[in-house]
Order: sequence, then structure tokens, then C-alpha cells
Amino acid sequence: DHGVVWKAQSTQVSIGDEFDVLENGDQRFRGLVDKVKRIRFLRNQLKQAFKMNKGICKLISPAIWHDLDIPMAHGTFRGREHFWNVFPDGAILDCSADQFQLPAIVLVLPTDALYKEYIPEKT
Repeated sequence: DHGVVWKAQSTQVSIGDEFDVLENGDQRFRGLVDKVKRIRFLRNQLKQAFKMNKGICKLISPAIWHDLDIPMAHGTFRGREHFWNVFPDGAILDCSADQFQLPAIVLVLPTDALYKEYIPEKT
């Protein structure tokens, strides 16, 4: 796993296996750091059980919703079908972004340029 990237105002901060607490004034960030071990565990369990890397989003997003209570979204990202999770304020938690040559777990704020690439399915 590549760690977590926290994107905030054009700044990327990577978190290694040490899970250092990096302050940026956002409580959600601290909460995500606390959950990284659980997210990595879920990813690894699903990858091993289903022997897959591509398409893992269909499995990890509902698991994150069930386990961490962060609702799931479905749509397209970079022109491909994709699933991710969304916080109440619209911030995106993508726990399978490595399918797109990004770090494995990314948090994308509505103000980030990458946010516009997530196109939710219209309901």
C-alpha cells in the first residue's frame, strides 16, 4: 500500500506506515489517520479473498460504508466506472485510487482540482 494522501489547497502530505499525526486543522484528517489501519486491513482482506486488484472499488466502498459509516457513491472517474465514499460535506474518500496510478487511499476535498474528475451517477 502506498499510504494516504491528504490533499488540501494544492498540498499533498503522505502518511507512511508510522501514522504520524500531521496537523492541518481538520478533525476529519485526524480521524482518517486513526482509521488507516482498519482501511488497509479491509483492503488486504478483500484483495486476498477475491484475488483481484482492478475492480476492488466495488468491494471496498461498501465495506467502508458498513464498517466506518461513510456513505458510498458510484459514477465515473477518469472515464471508468468507479465506486468511492463521501463525507457529509462532500469530501471524497477513495480507498482504491491505486487503480488509477494514485496512492491507494486518497481524501479529496471539494476545493481540490482532482475533485472534478469524480462524476457521480445521477439518481
